[in-house]
Amino acid sequence: MRVDLRAGEAGTAHITDSSDSGPNALIVVDLATGSARRRLHEPPSTKAEPLSRFRPVVEGRPFLERSRDGSTQPVWMGADGTAISADGERLFYRPLASRRWCSVSTAALRDPSLDDEAVAATVVDEGTGSDRLETDDGGRVHLASCEHDAVLRSKPHAPFHTPVDAVPVRLR
Repeated sequence: MRVDLRAGEAGTAHITDSSDSGPNALIVVDLATGSARRRLHEPPSTKAEPLSRFRPVVEGRPFLERSRDGSTQPVWMGADGTAISADGERLFYRPLASRRWCSVSTAALRDPSLDDEAVAATVVDEGTGSDRLETDDGGRVHLASCEHDAVLRSKPHAPFHTPVDAVPVRLR
């Protein structure tokens, strides 16, 4: 969830509706009124990539969901990470089971007169990235890349670079 206190009377919350078996979307909540709108319900940009294209490897091992009985299955989760641009005009988001990330107009998300097609028309495919998203006041986008033990940084539509090598963390 990301909250932008600049948008609306008391701010706007942007929440991902993530699922591994049901619909995925973004939920936009007007914090002054409590009214919520479901946006980008099930377009490809909020859904997990097909398993034929996305098989993440972390620390040399396939990244799998492990059940209590010990069985494993690929991670298949949609809309997950979000970040708001420094100027508040774009919401960056990505499915957990994907290397793609996108952005959408925050004004379009908030506008109750727009239907989902009109909101989807403001979506921009920002390219390849991985895992967590964050932005800074310089307009840069930071992506955690767990597959590469790195943090990547870029301005939108510019090549990523690795500003600092990440310290590997062993998951148990």
